[in-house]
Amino acid sequence: MKSYLCCSTDIVLLVGEGNFSFSRDFLDMNKNGDFPPKNLYSTCYESNADDFSPVKLENMEALKSAGVNVLLNVDATQLSKDSRLTDIKFTKFIFNFPHTGGKMKINLNRELIRLFCEECKHMIVGSDKEFTNLCCSKRDYYRDCEIIIPLCKGQGGTKYDETRTWEDTWKLVEMCGYADLVLSNVEYFDTTMLKFYSSIGFRSREQHFNTVKGIIHVLKLSLHPELNKYTSWVDMYPDLDIGHLMDMKQTSILTNSIFSCFKCLFIEAIDLSKAPSGKLQLENTFIIRHGFSSSKPQYPPLDPSKIYDYRIFCNPLKTNSFKIHPVEYNYISENLGFKPLCLSFVRDVCSKINETSNLIGTRLPIEVITSNTKEPVTQHFLVITNDQVGTIAIQNCVNNEIEIVFDNYVEDKTSGSINTIRNENETTQIFFFQKFVQFLSCSKNWRVIFSHENFICIENESLMFHFAHLSPIEYRFDINFTVQTSDYTHEKFFSCLWYIIPEMIQGVQLINEHQSPNQQYKSYLFRIWYKSYDRPMYRKKVIDIHQNVIGKCLNSMLGVKID
Repeated sequence: MKSYLCCSTDIVLLVGEGNFSFSRDFLDMNKNGDFPPKNLYSTCYESNADDFSPVKLENMEALKSAGVNVLLNVDATQLSKDSRLTDIKFTKFIFNFPHTGGKMKINLNRELIRLFCEECKHMIVGSDKEFTNLCCSKRDYYRDCEIIIPLCKGQGGTKYDETRTWEDTWKLVEMCGYADLVLSNVEYFDTTMLKFYSSIGFRSREQHFNTVKGIIHVLKLSLHPELNKYTSWVDMYPDLDIGHLMDMKQTSILTNSIFSCFKCLFIEAIDLSKAPSGKLQLENTFIIRHGFSSSKPQYPPLDPSKIYDYRIFCNPLKTNSFKIHPVEYNYISENLGFKPLCLSFVRDVCSKINETSNLIGTRLPIEVITSNTKEPVTQHFLVITNDQVGTIAIQNCVNNEIEIVFDNYVEDKTSGSINTIRNENETTQIFFFQKFVQFLSCSKNWRVIFSHENFICIENESLMFHFAHLSPIEYRFDINFTVQTSDYTHEKFFSCLWYIIPEMIQGVQLINEHQSPNQQYKSYLFRIWYKSYDRPMYRKKVIDIHQNVIGKCLNSMLGVKID
């Protein structure tokens, strides 16, 4: 259970210890490292030691002998008010299987998680209201802090839990959102690795509860600025079409994204490559094609010694589909060494991902679902080449999906369409780079790879994905507005949404429209679906964004009256 492993500088607060048995295992897990026992604060809610069981007293003495700080009467919902803890800069907060006791008190358990998370945030940032500022001196400390909450199978309500209706869960992600926390990792709670641990507290009694297939949730503080603080893109309306707007967004923010990380890896591979006819070079000036089915391709004759950054910008009048990113990023070349370069790169990346043996972005083992059972698989991705047609494809062995990431094509100069052909010696070769990155990220949503809070890293020849938010929640709200001008169009409405927060808007649907009897105004009712892949969200916060960000921006940009 890697979530519990610590380094020498970690200071750990364990709350809600039932009999202190897990604390002994925690020390055991870290005995081969350099984590000092004096940096562990193991606490319980109860205060009267006379009522403790012999096992609990024995564990407490063992911990004290090892140098652990053992504290009684610590309330997980009042941490910032406990003078014994307030001056300590903890880096890990652990609350194993939190529960209020009793039967069928799911609302109280949700509240317990929410209050605990809010206290953890307060312990980390204190009164620092600028903790999301990029220039904040404590930013590295804030980023490293973790809140760890294991829950029993099905309780968390995330996509990694066993099937259970959302309303029948503890809504962990939403409760943590109140404290600006996001779910950054998950793994199984493996009791076979624990020597001393015994779970107690079932319905507030000295009785065990089932922890098999329990999920460890690792939460981190979101350092993403609030949406209502950034209106610079709105100020540019309507000077840019949507494709150029989104392209600028990807390159204007200083932090990395999964897409930009992969792009750096590919550029590095190009620099190290050797083609049969000499070293391949990446052309700095990228090629733009307007429209996915444009009749007028815009690019000069290609230099056979170069690789070109090939970007296709969609038609700005077709932006009502928020499922499609308005820019498609590819690489093209006419050099015969381009395919071997791409094949080597694809194989190397997939091999590094397979080294982790984990589900993408998590510490869960790779498993494939067959006939309602889960069976382990040896690798996540398999590279498939077809020499006869010249394609390179990747197979996801978990869900058995296949994506072609490399092909050959020729431009039909009369129609401007792209036709796939099968003669490598006469064609331009294309590496569908955006599709490649998105497929490896195991997401059909473009926001995952372009989020500036998600990234990849390579450690010990393993490539690991780090997602800011593993299991985001989708919300939907209706917006009704009145139009009194004749120049309003739905295209302008959709365009405005792309300018405001396209990274959060998953879909938009016209529900109803009404024309006034005197023809003086017309009103429209739209439904908007929200989901953020990098920001903490909860219902009240989404309502605030819906009203005070979307509503106010639409009013200023289109002149409509929000009803």
